[in-house]
Amino acid sequence: MASTEEEILDCIGAAKLCRLSPAAIRKLAERGELPAKRLGLQWRFSRAALLAWCGGQSLPTSENSQG
Repeated sequence: MASTEEEILDCIGAAKLCRLSPAAIRKLAERGELPAKRLGLQWRFSRAALLAWCGGQSLPTSENSQG
């Protein structure tokens, strides 16, 4: 019996879970702001890690200012 904590999502699945666009998910992953693993040209996301990230972060509404 597989638990949801082991579920691995692609960029589209991560976007649906976090209620963001796939482009925003990809950008956050590339910046290292989102827990993700890169496999070749594709990103993979742990459902459990994304849920923890969503619970501990304020979701970006536009570009975050850095500094």
